[in-house]
Amino acid sequence: MEKDDLKKLKFPTEEDISRLKKDNALRLEWGKKIQQLRLERHVSKRQLAEMVGTHTGHITRIEEGKYGIRFETLVSILEALGYKLEIVPR
Repeated sequence: MEKDDLKKLKFPTEEDISRLKKDNALRLEWGKKIQQLRLERHVSKRQLAEMVGTHTGHITRIEEGKYGIRFETLVSILEALGYKLEIVPR
């Protein structure tokens, strides 16, 4: 790596790190909620994956908070489990 290349590197700021921690916490929270709903319905990861049209490993990583979840996937998962996403006032 050249000296000039080092000058171009952008290191994460405290704000960047804080945002990443929030993102990770949110992924984990959603993942645990999806797992809870799935277990309440007595649906296996494999069954849910088939209903949503994805792979079992993808469901596992979502539930573990390792993957972020696309809006369309979230809606599909909720619908497959008999729920709907609704926006309500606080």
